[in-house]
Amino acid sequence: MKHQIHPKYVGITILLFLVLILILIPFNRSFSAGKLIDLDDSKFLNVSHFAPGETTSSEVVIKNITDEVINYSVSLKDLSGSKKFYEKLDVKLFVKNDLKFQGKFTEINKITLGNLESGGEVPVQLDLYFPKESGNDFQALKFDISLIVNAKKGVGPPIDNPNDNSGSLPDTGESGYTLIYILGALLVLAGTILFATNHYRIRGKKLGIADETYIS
Repeated sequence: MKHQIHPKYVGITILLFLVLILILIPFNRSFSAGKLIDLDDSKFLNVSHFAPGETTSSEVVIKNITDEVINYSVSLKDLSGSKKFYEKLDVKLFVKNDLKFQGKFTEINKITLGNLESGGEVPVQLDLYFPKESGNDFQALKFDISLIVNAKKGVGPPIDNPNDNSGSLPDTGESGYTLIYILGALLVLAGTILFATNHYRIRGKKLGIADETYIS
């Protein structure tokens, strides 16, 4: 007499396997930076009457308010002002007094800054210089700049060259979505197997097949 495992045990085994995968294979979790850090950027850089040859600076402190290490990056966003003005504007960005970027405002992209321990604080300073040779067309300018911080929980890869502003975007958790797709496919496959097994079992009973006994 041929023995066959009952379909319910097959289903339980598959579900336990999926739970084990979820426990043992972590995936990247991307979060809104506002939930991970403390940053008062409401008045980061709002300047009036800025003329060629002048310099201005501003500083904020980024604080990790979670109980885990975070990986973070920063970028700048112009909220108001002339595009031609930003094309001429020279920028220096310092983190803990280390120069992380130097160049034109329009050249700056996301700058990966690495990891920040739980409760850690990092001062970020921005120095702006408006070249004197820009001309009188830019007299008495007003502009508003915001500091954007992208953060996610977990330790990121080491930074080989912190001054290299290549513009590459940080990992945003695509591997997590890939894992979800895989698990979804496995669940569909498990359901198909259970349905097919149950279907043939019922069909066998109707046809009077008595040489198979399910272990239950």
